[in-house]
Amino acid sequence: LSAASHLCGADLEASWTQLRTGKYEDAVREAEEALARFPREPEWHLIRIQGLMTTGKVPEAYQALTNALDVLPRNLPIRWLGRDVLAANGRVEESKAQLQDIAQLVTGRPSGYRD
Repeated sequence: LSAASHLCGADLEASWTQLRTGKYEDAVREAEEALARFPREPEWHLIRIQGLMTTGKVPEAYQALTNALDVLPRNLPIRWLGRDVLAANGRVEESKAQLQDIAQLVTGRPSGYRD
């Protein structure tokens, strides 16, 4: 398990670097491949969603967001990024509701969301 975790971590770092350096398609492709192996790793979802948004694949980013929230419904970074995805897809009210959902998650279980 630790070897898989280490590999996942190394791959994550490389994919974040790809995203930061403009290799969006590569980052998205790697995230999609990794999600087949690590579907509960939130970072892969974030990389995929961000890469899709950055390349203008807004409907695909929405689908990636819904997939991520199906697996990780309480993940705050995914929900935070989801505000932008929802707004870009014309779902302004849902985007605004994300803030309320985030607040409810944190206030409902504050010990689960500490640094």
